[in-house]
Amino acid sequence: MSSYKQIIHAELKPYNGVPTIFLDGVPDPGLAYMTYWPKSQQLREFGKAGVHLYSAPSTSCQHLWGSMVPPVWVGPESYEYSHVDRLMEQIVVADPQARIFPRVYLNSPSWWDAAHPDQLVLVDDGKGIPVPHYERNPHFGRTDKRVPSWASAVWRRDTAESLHRYIAHMQQAPYAEHIIGYHLASGTTEEWMYWGANDGAYADFSTPNLERFKDWLRARYQNDTALLRAAWDDPAADFERVTIPTKAERLHTELLFLRDPEREGRVIDYFRYMSWMTADTICGLARVISEATERRALCGVFYGYIMQLAAHDQRWQNSGHLGIKQILESPDIDFICSPSHYSARNLGSGGYSMFMSLTDSVKLHGKTWFDENDYRTCIGKAEGWGKTYTMPDTIAIERRELANVLANGVCMWWFDLTSEPWFSDPVLMSEIAHHKRIAQCSITWERSSAAEIGVLVDTDSICHLQLESDMPERLIIRQLPELGRLGAPYALYLLDDLELLTGDEHKLWILLDTFATTARQRELIKTKLQRAGHTLLWLYAPSVIADGKLSLEASQELTGIRIAYQRQALPLLVEPAALGGPIYPQYGVDKAVGPVFYADDSQAEVWGRLITLGLPGLVCKQMLEWRSVYSAAPCLPSALLRHIARAAGVHIYDDQNDIIYANCEFVGVCVDYSGSRTIHLPRRCDVYDLLAEQTIAQDTLQFTIALEAKQTGLYHLMPRQTRNYAAGEKYAD
Repeated sequence: MSSYKQIIHAELKPYNGVPTIFLDGVPDPGLAYMTYWPKSQQLREFGKAGVHLYSAPSTSCQHLWGSMVPPVWVGPESYEYSHVDRLMEQIVVADPQARIFPRVYLNSPSWWDAAHPDQLVLVDDGKGIPVPHYERNPHFGRTDKRVPSWASAVWRRDTAESLHRYIAHMQQAPYAEHIIGYHLASGTTEEWMYWGANDGAYADFSTPNLERFKDWLRARYQNDTALLRAAWDDPAADFERVTIPTKAERLHTELLFLRDPEREGRVIDYFRYMSWMTADTICGLARVISEATERRALCGVFYGYIMQLAAHDQRWQNSGHLGIKQILESPDIDFICSPSHYSARNLGSGGYSMFMSLTDSVKLHGKTWFDENDYRTCIGKAEGWGKTYTMPDTIAIERRELANVLANGVCMWWFDLTSEPWFSDPVLMSEIAHHKRIAQCSITWERSSAAEIGVLVDTDSICHLQLESDMPERLIIRQLPELGRLGAPYALYLLDDLELLTGDEHKLWILLDTFATTARQRELIKTKLQRAGHTLLWLYAPSVIADGKLSLEASQELTGIRIAYQRQALPLLVEPAALGGPIYPQYGVDKAVGPVFYADDSQAEVWGRLITLGLPGLVCKQMLEWRSVYSAAPCLPSALLRHIARAAGVHIYDDQNDIIYANCEFVGVCVDYSGSRTIHLPRRCDVYDLLAEQTIAQDTLQFTIALEAKQTGLYHLMPRQTRNYAAGEKYAD
């Protein structure tokens, strides 16, 4: 064991087009190994494969899963770090080159709960009466432990103190020089989803949360009761008499899938507040890391699962994950992370590697993304979530995941979730070693985005939507794989990040959920996007809620297309026209959704009709400088998206419905069926096959490859004037 020297300086800096981890001034691709159950053999295997970044579970107080991580904060002034020390020492002994960012779980000790019962979470389980919440976990079952309200100033103060002490201990430990950062975790499954969200419980009726909600409302409405009453359309509203919306109140909507902003302001505000409070809690604890380490260590969090939680339940609004703007703007947070998106993990038809959040916004704000690769391999017995049963399929899915990581210029850890090893096989570890070599070389490439399609998502609009609807899954979860198969990369942003963008980054802009907009957002869309030959694609109900009021006039002013609606719920399906090419499949939501919006504009060209009403459901209108396309239904198929993108001038790499991951010097191609593919490039270059380790084309605008079904090809697009890797010297061991 090495003695304490100087803590390594870990930081994020822009490098070759993306934010990049630097360790004592040296760039690192950020490939790591994470395990809940550290075993020296697996640690040694990853170290031998060239993977020297590690994470493992710990806590500064008490973990919810005590069988995995013993308590640290065992009494009011008593701390026990022996388990943490043994864990860190085990990693360093197994790999002396280890660089560690422990996952630090933040909860409350049981003795603290007993001393502060009024600071613990209360939920509405459906009966309208607040009851204590006992957290469940899919891996460990129900616990007998209650949990703290994140709104509690007492818990935040005491937890910050426990975190300060934890870091001070780490900095004085013999392994201090191996610690490069901290991954802060809390809540359901450690992922900062608010307590009870995964169980269908509606939180939080505790006194500290109610008082914090009142304070938030006072700040939002300038402590002016008249403003509060106007916003809620309630002449009796008063800051002191505010209550937390019950489950029944949150489930009720006035306009079917939409909320009436003038009659449901209290529920809308509560959804806003819950995400604000969650993000504020995270940012405050991240500040502890910055202060305690003098900003020489990285800090990361699970957060922003906007593209994952859009399922038929209540988590999109109730989990507290809509405060991504606060997280992005925090100077104390370096990386954001999540497991790889769960919805399309299969190989072959419909399968697609994607992330849970807006990774291009993450990079735009100078942060990086960590993909938690917890695909179940053929080595372990764990089922579900992308499980593969043969080594070729395991390798195929790992290559697809790597393609996504490389194209986005982000980081990844391989995750052993259960007590049995998932990667401990010579063939698989050899593959992982190859992936590490490729990633190491990739940081020398120009990794700027090559996307000519920008996709915008608005979190505040989500607060205006019905819970437990079929619409969000089609709008978000099922739409992304169709985007992934249109033949060109796309970029995902928060709508508010138009403040930081010029608008000319992309040719086609897709506004997924801009249903409720502010005057500032509409101004940004008009001034930055509606010009220079851009095409804008709007879905369902663009800006029908403007500045807190239902307004079809605002929608028409923004989109240039007159939109009408019927206040009924019907299957929301569009039958596209041929559009001079192939017959496009119908798309949308096959279950009843309402209101039903449609185009009512005689000057717009009809490209498709709503099947149930026969009214225009897909139209295009040429404006003075730009083109407006409106779809009344979500989940446009890839072929139709390709038609819209090509008409917008987007470069199409591949028109065979294959998955394309690409940046300025890389393209990954993932295919569902066997055969040859011709990949069209946006500029001349040499093409280096990263898996075969050979140059396969020179000075070309296209190259042809043969891939077996479910396989992924990885290719470096090498500018001839600056590099020549024909001999493969950059990729050698």
